[in-house]
Amino acid sequence: MQVKLVVNDIFNEYPIDEKEYPEIDGEVRTEKKNLRQGMIPKEINVIIEDTYSIEHRQIPHSKSMLPTLRIYRERCGENSRHYSKKLVAIVSSEIRNLPDDIIVNLFATLNPMNAFYISKGAFAMADRGNIKHLYVYQQRSKNGRYFDEKRKKIY
Repeated sequence: MQVKLVVNDIFNEYPIDEKEYPEIDGEVRTEKKNLRQGMIPKEINVIIEDTYSIEHRQIPHSKSMLPTLRIYRERCGENSRHYSKKLVAIVSSEIRNLPDDIIVNLFATLNPMNAFYISKGAFAMADRGNIKHLYVYQQRSKNGRYFDEKRKKIY
């Protein structure tokens, strides 16, 4: 819902208490799976790990073999809620570098502040960007924290 609200510019402002998300300058890494050099996928999974890690087994089986871009903030064993300019910048850059007319399946564990800035910087381009459709998958709160098979279409 957060992504949809920000992408569709529903509100003039979003009340985020920046003191609750102190800035961190930790390392951000990217990994690519099922992507070969020169390959132009039509659909891709984008996994963004911020507050919690996401394991391959948590992704719906129907999407598990798709090309996958994983972007994660190294947390040094802590599940903390920090704002990371580096995470936002790398996600935005990686999204802009995806091929035109691509379908993106988003699986993320983001705190509200990082979710806001990533939504604004990477996904709010809609018709002006390279993404044909953006789908967000919601993570269950218990029993292995799997992502639901049912997805939410943002655009």
